[in-house]
Amino acid sequence: MEPSKVTSKTSSLKSLVLKAWGERWTEIQWGISIKSVLPRGVSGDVYNLADIILSQALVGSYPNELVLSYLRHSLNCQLVSYAAILQRISKYDKFHKRSCVIVLLDFLESTLNGITCRGKPEESVLAGALLSLVDWLLTCIRSGHLPKDNVANRLEDRIANKSIQILEHLLNNDFIFAMLYLAKHDDADLYMLIVNKCQDISQEVQNAMDTNIPHVHSVLIQMCNIDFKNSKKLTAMESVTTYNEPITYVVQPLLAIRVMLNPSTETQVLVDKLKMIRQIKGYSNPRLYCELIRACLMCMRDSLSKEDHGPQWGAFTFIKLPHIIKHLCEDSKSFKASEEVIQGFEMLLEMFPLLDFIDSHTACSSIELLLNELVKLDFVTENQCSSIISRRAKVVSTLSSPNPPSNVLTIIMRTEPTLQRMLRTLDSEYAKIQEALVSVLSQVLIGNSLELILAAASVEGKLRMFVSKLIKVNEHSKQINPQDGPKLVTNAILFDMTFLILSYITQKYGYQAIFPDCGNDTFFEKWCRQCMVELGNPKSHETIMGECDPNKVEKLLTTIDNGEDIINCDTSWDQICVSIIGATHDVLVAWENSTLSSNDVKRILDSMRSSMFCLPICAAAWLCSYMQILHQDALLKPLNMVQQLLNINPDSDESPEHEHYSKCRQILMCQIIRKMQQDLHPPTMSSKPSHSIVSKDSILEQLVPVWESILEEGWLNVKAAQKLKTTLFTAGSDWFVNNLIKEMMKLQYRDELEKAVDLLFAIFHFDIEFCTLALLELMPQYLFNPDINVELIEPQQTALAKLCSYCIYASVELQQNSLVKDDVHTTANNMDIDIDNSWPPNKIMRLENGDNDTSETGISGILLRALVALFRRIAVVASRHEQLCRETHFVLRLLEQLVMCGRGSSQIILKHLPPSLLPNLIRCVPELFTVDLILNLYDLNWPSGRKAATSDLCLLQKTRCAKNTENL
Repeated sequence: MEPSKVTSKTSSLKSLVLKAWGERWTEIQWGISIKSVLPRGVSGDVYNLADIILSQALVGSYPNELVLSYLRHSLNCQLVSYAAILQRISKYDKFHKRSCVIVLLDFLESTLNGITCRGKPEESVLAGALLSLVDWLLTCIRSGHLPKDNVANRLEDRIANKSIQILEHLLNNDFIFAMLYLAKHDDADLYMLIVNKCQDISQEVQNAMDTNIPHVHSVLIQMCNIDFKNSKKLTAMESVTTYNEPITYVVQPLLAIRVMLNPSTETQVLVDKLKMIRQIKGYSNPRLYCELIRACLMCMRDSLSKEDHGPQWGAFTFIKLPHIIKHLCEDSKSFKASEEVIQGFEMLLEMFPLLDFIDSHTACSSIELLLNELVKLDFVTENQCSSIISRRAKVVSTLSSPNPPSNVLTIIMRTEPTLQRMLRTLDSEYAKIQEALVSVLSQVLIGNSLELILAAASVEGKLRMFVSKLIKVNEHSKQINPQDGPKLVTNAILFDMTFLILSYITQKYGYQAIFPDCGNDTFFEKWCRQCMVELGNPKSHETIMGECDPNKVEKLLTTIDNGEDIINCDTSWDQICVSIIGATHDVLVAWENSTLSSNDVKRILDSMRSSMFCLPICAAAWLCSYMQILHQDALLKPLNMVQQLLNINPDSDESPEHEHYSKCRQILMCQIIRKMQQDLHPPTMSSKPSHSIVSKDSILEQLVPVWESILEEGWLNVKAAQKLKTTLFTAGSDWFVNNLIKEMMKLQYRDELEKAVDLLFAIFHFDIEFCTLALLELMPQYLFNPDINVELIEPQQTALAKLCSYCIYASVELQQNSLVKDDVHTTANNMDIDIDNSWPPNKIMRLENGDNDTSETGISGILLRALVALFRRIAVVASRHEQLCRETHFVLRLLEQLVMCGRGSSQIILKHLPPSLLPNLIRCVPELFTVDLILNLYDLNWPSGRKAATSDLCLLQKTRCAKNTENL
């Protein structure tokens, strides 16, 4: 509008106010006359109407009540805004006119309950006007403590008391408090001035012993700490989200799955997962430590009772767990970190049935072992631990142990130094330690020593180091020097041992877990890539055949056929391993063409495995690859050849001192070849559940009993975990998630649903990214499909919203953390999963720094697309319904859960909400919205977030006022 027109209108309004006062107009007359001056639809704020009226009302020593009534009428008729009036009052500085100040305070007191915004222009200034008003009220209070005479004392006390009352009202009004919080960020200088005034007034009041101002200190302290924190009750809906779980059901299955998928997972990966759990569940540090230790002990209990995975979980619990706890404490930056750990152990003592089982079956105190390890890390002191150890020792002494008790913990604690000595031995100069290496490696092959060593190496993060040193020895020992006769046998045994151990490790942990960079050009790594049998990763049988030298193959086959000792050959062992594949091919072809009899084949295969057991493994690997392309009718002879390689050879051509080494190597060879058979043709009913992917029952009939047993027990055992993993990677994430959600929605009681949410969240970590995507794609069916959205009732819908939120945050953490990403890639390669490679740089979960591009600091790729698609659909739900229904209730629950789980970092997800979603929801169900929820939905560190929050807060307040008016 042109300045000249504004000036003209302003002059007309001033004249109108003077005329109204001179003729003593009533409020009705004023309302009729003002409309003739103001253009239709134009606010009086444009012409400073509030300033004009107040200036005239306060021109004298005493206020003009009649003119003030015109201002009140203009406010009620929406001719002026609350923001304009508050701004004008906050500029009044004639505090010597005490009667005028008191009238202004009375005016404020009468209008505070209705403060709101009625238009967009007001939204941007209301918060600042309220903060300026607070500054003015503090000035009013302070003026009451200046030197004064007794006559004016009562008026000044009245001013101070009324100012305190108004301030208290402002702070107790959730809408005004929220606006003050936003204004605090917009005008930090003014807020600092307010804080200084509060401190000065507090000091003055403290010095004045005769003050008549009640509870001034509490009001001033609250004003100095205008802060907003996450609320446990974000909506006005029935509180079904504040369920206090007596025990968590998420840590144990999550830990079991992570360790099962990748036993050598880096400590920091697990720490990040546990920090994510602490965030979304809101656990205290002692609670997290207690649940973490309890989860490890439960997994160890499962391994002890079934005599499976005992070394792995023993090593994890007593070697890796102390380091995890230390990392968690360091990341928490708590000055009471060691005390919180002790508190966690105190809480653990209450779970005595679990502790009694572990301690009785291992004949030792698990609590004492763990605390001693923490003491070794200089994290807790012996004095801190002594009370807990002594209390537990009294109980352990009374426990009766099975006969005989398991000594796995004692052995595990001894394995760690053994691993260190072995690594040092492997680092020594090869030429000087050949005999010593044979002795060391032979000890590894005895009993379950190899399992123990691998368990310790994996949990300490030294598995790849151990493998690299074994490969180094394997490379040195593959060369043959005919002139060095005494060392020929030693070299051969070393090559054989290292090849067998490396093959076993590769089968156990997967190629990608131990060779994350696709390996080097060493013989074993190359052989693994080309020949090693892997479940779901077929290898070409022709690739390695192309590298066979026909002359060397013929020479080797002649040596074997004549029963000569292969060790005396003048060919290197890597070439012999390649040539044995060609020899196996020739034998098979000759048998199929009836050139050789079955007895001839048996004799040749027996000779092949007479001294070197790496050769049968190479032959079996090629046969398994070859069988993958054969018709069912052609499998019999290659299958028989593999089976013949498994027969134990009672005779040994080796010297007596090496005969024991031969027996251990034979046993390991048979284990490796059997694993190849299982990966090639998984049996219908296998003793190894991880390979049971064939069954007469449908996949759903296999899944439901497993899920029901897990739900009943409340934890995940190894057998159930392996079945779930097999089902997921057989049926796919869409089918898997859909059917498990159906099972969860059948539950009726809140405690069952809470347990199911935790268990499903952990189970989805078999492949959290794709399970989350499947879950996000499933949500629209519950919103729009009338056949199933009848299930979207309480408490089921809160459980579903909570599970969605958990999975979203877990997937965001996966994208932002490069360590977790690498760990998932390793697992995915083992499971033959195709993962999107467009990962963002390494980030930690934190607030979004401004309106930056999502590719730099936020979510990206398919997860972002899925989230945006879901948010658009829930925006449609919010726009279609004008009142509360199942769908809008679920949308509100989902927003509530995203805020609660985010605990300060939810903006990275919520910034992708469509702009129309929240206004539509507020109009639909204003009575269910709270100021806390709105403030949590935006990033208030940035102007754009504060502006959007202000708009929604004003809409909520306006809707509330309209509802209150209707009820009058």
